[in-house]
Amino acid sequence: MLHFAGSYIITDMSYHFLEKRMNKNKALLCSVLIGVGVGVTKEIIDKNWGNGAERGDLIADGLGISFSIIIIKF
Repeated sequence: MLHFAGSYIITDMSYHFLEKRMNKNKALLCSVLIGVGVGVTKEIIDKNWGNGAERGDLIADGLGISFSIIIIKF
């Protein structure tokens, strides 16, 4: 649940920050890439220094990002 919420918040907040500085489609793309980047980076850190990367965390990240896209678009 934490990964879902974190990815949703990061994607949504970065979109609302970026939409004031560029067109909405580009802002959405950049915010999705930011969300993915943060999620993947977290899993790399977990793999190297934590308890190991988990596929479920990446799935939750993807769902949080997808939910953010749905909320932004509709």
